[in-house]
Amino acid sequence: MSVRKRGDKWAWCINLANIDGKRQRKEKGGYATRKEAQLGLIKAQEEYENCGKITIESNMSMSDYMDYFYENYSKVNLKYYTYYCVHRNSIENHIKPSMGHYRLKSITPAILQSFFDEMYKKGYAKESLKKVFGVLGKSFKLAVYPYEYLKQNPMEHVSLRDYRYDKKEDIRVVDKCIFQKVADYYKQEEHYFYIPIIIAFNTGMRRGEVLALRWEDINFDDKSISIKHSITFKEHGKWELNSPKTHSSIRKIAIGDTLLDILKKHKDRMNLLHPNANFVCIKPSTGKLITIYDLKNVNKKTREIFDIGFNMHDLRHTHATMLLEGGVSLKLVSGRLGHANIYITADIYMHVTKKLERDSVNIFESML
Repeated sequence: MSVRKRGDKWAWCINLANIDGKRQRKEKGGYATRKEAQLGLIKAQEEYENCGKITIESNMSMSDYMDYFYENYSKVNLKYYTYYCVHRNSIENHIKPSMGHYRLKSITPAILQSFFDEMYKKGYAKESLKKVFGVLGKSFKLAVYPYEYLKQNPMEHVSLRDYRYDKKEDIRVVDKCIFQKVADYYKQEEHYFYIPIIIAFNTGMRRGEVLALRWEDINFDDKSISIKHSITFKEHGKWELNSPKTHSSIRKIAIGDTLLDILKKHKDRMNLLHPNANFVCIKPSTGKLITIYDLKNVNKKTREIFDIGFNMHDLRHTHATMLLEGGVSLKLVSGRLGHANIYITADIYMHVTKKLERDSVNIFESML
């Protein structure tokens, strides 16, 4: 590997792999200066060592790259909720305001770690940090390959520290008496909120699964519900049915006579008002689907009326907690909730399992 002058121009020469035991070389001239030839030599050597491919770190900004990532990966490969609500929110509200002005190649593990530490200090929930962490992890991985904007992935050296979260991270369980008051109120008002909260309380289904429930998913003979879809609501009133959160979320669960009777009466009523309606959770006045945004508005209304902390998702936690405290095994509860594995259930409801463990010790003590 060398640089030499040929006439009034400069040239470089590199050694290649031997073929049939014979030495091979490549030479190129025509450079006006020695420095130009040296730069050409470095580029040629790197290209040869990497089988013709050279990764040149881009000078684009972090902001421009995240826009490129969002348009070319997020929107192409992900479901609407994930790319619009998770990726878009992470990029526009967190990543770009903090790091968008930097060059992509200037982002270091130290900058990224400091970014997550600051998010924690500002009080963001653990789930929020995990979402942003996932977006940055994927975007930097693609920046190395196949986009080839970077040579190394700085996110490989970043981790979510063992942050200590306060009580705001605790799950909230709705007292049975309070839930009954809320349910009775909306039943008396003949409000559309009554059916979704009754289903959530009696099944532990996720909000998107409840709103995606169709009459064909309910088997009144064997008293079961098949959970096959979740629903995503887009802009301008558009929606689409998707598969549930995970493969394990596609499941069939048993339901009791209490819920069955309510659903039968609701179906008879909807057949009179809207005979062609396929979905269970519709507004009696219009026949239109109940949306996530409708639920958020009524959640707020419920908190104001009853002066309590209330969110429909709390009913999922309430259902699971009641089952566990009633003696149902962790495995059965995990399957009913549609968790990917039993460890997720154990982690979420650790406070319940610890109480049950203490109760079991007390029972044993009483037998001695």
